[in-house]
Amino acid sequence: MYTHVLKRERKITKTLAIITATFMLCLTPIMAINILLKSDLITDDKHIPQVIWQMSSLFWLMNSTFNPIIYTVFDRDFRHAFKCLIFYGK
Repeated sequence: MYTHVLKRERKITKTLAIITATFMLCLTPIMAINILLKSDLITDDKHIPQVIWQMSSLFWLMNSTFNPIIYTVFDRDFRHAFKCLIFYGK
């Protein structure tokens, strides 16, 4: 009887863990740079190579792209609603 509920809770927990890990991985670089700049450990942003700035910003923006993909892969209800929105919505 409760097996279905436990299975669904495990699936939700797994999805949230993946979402949280993705969030942390995507935002850690830009937040680390900002902390270093604000704490005066790096006195000038010119000490950080331009490619590091660009990659950090890219990861920050990619987080918004990863969330719908993760939810679509792991949640059947979200997948159905997303398909309806894309193909049938007006």
